[in-house]
Amino acid sequence: MKYFKSLLGAAAVLTAVSATPSFALTTTIDFGLANNAGAPSLTFNQGGYTVTASALVTDNARNELGSRGAVVTQTKHTTDVNGGGLGELNAPGDTNHDIDGAIQRNDLVSLVFDKAVKLKSVRFARVDSNDVFDFWTAGGYQFSAATPFPLAQYIFAGGGVIGKFFAFGATNDTSDYKIRSVTVSAVPLPPAAVLLVTGLFGIGALGRRKSKSA
Repeated sequence: MKYFKSLLGAAAVLTAVSATPSFALTTTIDFGLANNAGAPSLTFNQGGYTVTASALVTDNARNELGSRGAVVTQTKHTTDVNGGGLGELNAPGDTNHDIDGAIQRNDLVSLVFDKAVKLKSVRFARVDSNDVFDFWTAGGYQFSAATPFPLAQYIFAGGGVIGKFFAFGATNDTSDYKIRSVTVSAVPLPPAAVLLVTGLFGIGALGRRKSKSA
């Protein structure tokens, strides 16, 4: 009987944890906390998440060209809350640490998480009314949109985009901006998984009870 109660208690805990609303686990990862001269990739650990930012390059048709020697940079914000963040240098002589568009060598900074998350919003830095960002997922290019000006925060429709890979680029040669931060939340277990786990606990408990009665 004690074993049966323990199983039911564990199942209840799993159900409660799985049903925890995602907003309770929302965190903002700030990329404007330090200066980095540039590297092929940079890794951040914040809020229980590990995310690796890498530099990529695309042509004007948004075909990915790999890295081609590009490096991702990190600059620290000071008094300007919208300053600092992730940028990219993708060619010799490129001194613009923003994510910017250029002829056939457009910046694309990818963010790869260690586990699936729901990307709820992104905050940009160094934006103006001419900036347009390209948004990518693991499925490739998704859409382009104007960086909100002057608020600089873009909120994704439908509560967010689920995945491990996201990328922000610029194809328009008038665009130049930085990724200041991203806000993500945990992805809860689907209801079917909760029912499966609970059911397995129940089957185990019944099996133990039958073996005792025999």
